[in-house]
Amino acid sequence: MSFKDEDITNILRGFLNDHDMFGTCNPPCATNNELEEFMQNEIEVHGLPAEVLNKILHLSASLIELAYHGCTFEEKKQIALYNWFLIYIDDVSPKDITAYIAFQERFIRKLPQLDPVLDRLASLLHAIYHKESIDGETANYIANRALAEGKAPLQVVSDIQRELLKSRNHILETLAKTEGKEAISIWRTWECGFMQVHLIFPAQQL
Repeated sequence: MSFKDEDITNILRGFLNDHDMFGTCNPPCATNNELEEFMQNEIEVHGLPAEVLNKILHLSASLIELAYHGCTFEEKKQIALYNWFLIYIDDVSPKDITAYIAFQERFIRKLPQLDPVLDRLASLLHAIYHKESIDGETANYIANRALAEGKAPLQVVSDIQRELLKSRNHILETLAKTEGKEAISIWRTWECGFMQVHLIFPAQQL
């Protein structure tokens, strides 16, 4: 069943209104030049594919600055690399899936990966020890859930909206009872920053 763009827009607008995002959040600046310089240095030091990674560098760094700006710089660096590499994988893997299919086995056996970004990601994981709705795509969460539940995709989107708001309220109630105001502030900073990314950057827009 098809639906119009305005149907999705209305659901998202309702979600943001019910969330009261703009009434409770004051997101920080989305730019962290020091973090972006660190990421640029990663490309040079590890011989990573600059053309693709540079296109998504600012987006990746901005997500960290918006959602995790309360973290230390060392923490931001690790989160930024992980996020950056996953965005790279999401962009590149549909063109040639071979290296990504082989990732798990090669990771477990500690073999070199078939892509330099995957190799760097594997090294990070070893050291410290995932936007689907494109036109015509049917292999995503919305489509799969709609099929499994026998519902129209638009109804599934509405269901998810309600579930997210319910989960958010549960999280806030739990934090209020167990951790207090500081934890609530950290949570709100993260969720608002994460949502800002999906409102600001074209590649990630809802």
